[in-house]
Amino acid sequence: MKYFFCLVFFVTFVLACNTEQTYQTDYEVVNISEETLPPVKPLKLEKINVQEDYLMGAMCFVYHDTVLLVVKTYDPYPLTHMVTIVNMNTNTKIGEYITRGEGPNEILSTLPYFGNNTLDIQCVYTRKAISFNVDSAMALGSLYQPRIIVPEENIYLTFRTFDDSLLIAENMYYFDGCDKFRTDPALPQYYYIDKKGKYIPDFKKSDYDMIKFMPGNCTGGAICVNRAKNRFVSCYGYQPVIKVYDTQLNQIRQINGPEPNDAEYTLEADGFTLFFNRKNGVCHYYNGSYYDDECIFVQNLRNYKWKRTKEGETYSQLERETTELFKLDWDGNVIERYSAKGFTVLPITYSKTTNTLYLYLSDEFGEVNLYKAKLD
Repeated sequence: MKYFFCLVFFVTFVLACNTEQTYQTDYEVVNISEETLPPVKPLKLEKINVQEDYLMGAMCFVYHDTVLLVVKTYDPYPLTHMVTIVNMNTNTKIGEYITRGEGPNEILSTLPYFGNNTLDIQCVYTRKAISFNVDSAMALGSLYQPRIIVPEENIYLTFRTFDDSLLIAENMYYFDGCDKFRTDPALPQYYYIDKKGKYIPDFKKSDYDMIKFMPGNCTGGAICVNRAKNRFVSCYGYQPVIKVYDTQLNQIRQINGPEPNDAEYTLEADGFTLFFNRKNGVCHYYNGSYYDDECIFVQNLRNYKWKRTKEGETYSQLERETTELFKLDWDGNVIERYSAKGFTVLPITYSKTTNTLYLYLSDEFGEVNLYKAKLD
């Protein structure tokens, strides 16, 4: 299979999928509403002074209140490596990792995710999935070598580290809730990937002849893993849905709402790949998460059927006002809600020791800075 950015299709047709359908289930389904959610608490933000070299073209995460993880998006300049770990108390570097390039231990770009002590990094250009243990890196400094896996099937994926030998990944060809699109009932929604890049259960796109397109702009979201609790939780990016699974990939719970799950889509060709557009306005929900062994923090953009109302207006402007941070337990229940109104929320991390949220925020002018907020 060719890499999805290079797929060429010349067929254009319309596929309408109303995702509010009834399916036979053997798991618990919970419907939440605005009235059943906890009240929104505004965050009291305190800006953290961070060296500009670390903020430039990067995503920043805070670990244990004192360690800054700097992940450069494309170009490491003015640094030399794509990942740098910094002692925030002394402003000294603990270690530098992974250079930019196409060599065996190099990458060209980063999509970072952070949970517990693991930084997961995806490079969509080289297809590499990097599992980075922060505790090991702090102990070994720049001698630490993160685990790099190249999945054997050439597909775009969202993944998180499951354990020392496995990743858990989302199948980006699966579009939940639309039977017309999900043409093969055997198509897995999630799978594991081992150290050699092999999929478990076995997945080869060539085995699914009816897959003609990739709905990546309508799938994805936040995957959170807790092996000790036998849980992984998936918060959907384009549906107001949270799904809870055991680690054998069996769904055990689903939380719907508070918005209606009634988006409709059209399937179109852009000359390179087929993609989904939303017929009745943009719907953006869960995106960006952090988790530890007790809870999950996830963004909810709360953007339901948004339509541009004036020239130049973008949904990112709206989401600076609507985005909330949901605190979940490992059964997917929303136990707290917070707001950083007026900012675009980028990575979030949390320190259980001090009950502090750390947020990498962008203001209306696009300036990014690191903030912290002590929770009540």
